[in-house]
Amino acid sequence: IAQGFNGGLAALAAYFGVEVAEPVPAPAKAEPSPPPKPVSLTKVTLSKSAQTTSLDLAKDSSGKLENVKVTLAWTAKVDLDLHAFYRLKNGKTGQVFFGSKGALEKAPFIKLDKDMGVGNTGGDNKETLLIGDLSQIECIIFATNIFRFFGRGKENFSRYDGRVMLTTSLGEVTVPLTSETPGSWAVIAKVENKHQPVITNINQILERQPELKDF
Repeated sequence: IAQGFNGGLAALAAYFGVEVAEPVPAPAKAEPSPPPKPVSLTKVTLSKSAQTTSLDLAKDSSGKLENVKVTLAWTAKVDLDLHAFYRLKNGKTGQVFFGSKGALEKAPFIKLDKDMGVGNTGGDNKETLLIGDLSQIECIIFATNIFRFFGRGKENFSRYDGRVMLTTSLGEVTVPLTSETPGSWAVIAKVENKHQPVITNINQILERQPELKDF
């Protein structure tokens, strides 16, 4: 009485034959998850003809290659028009341009947003093709001509500060329009999607509307 017991309550209880459960250790405190690393966007310029680079692409939950767009940009006072000549993986071919703007949710899975530079307007001219599902497309060539020629006549396309920019959710590839050869059409770039999507600088000038089979 009025004395302690060496070892405390647990030792006292054990002395008198009472079983004492081992204390349950407190759960370890979970380490906080490290924040996700920011995605590093890549920017590549293909300045020479025949240069290529693969495209960094993300997929949405359905497996579509998402957030792909192609922009023709120029500043000169000229009405350039962006054309996409395509072949789908089912073999179907066609063309998207201001006269046939395409569709995103069905074939050809390519859609042109608007016609810029009308009336030879200079400034921040941009025509953009949105690609709804690149996985459905085998090949596209991107070309331009000048509206006033209606596909005829000759022009030095390098004078117009023109360039094609292909943008994905992970990066951007720029192909400048640099060929000084006079002609009616300029084929600027090509995208092939047989295995890994690849973009190539073409910069080839033609006297007639391009045909996909030639590229």
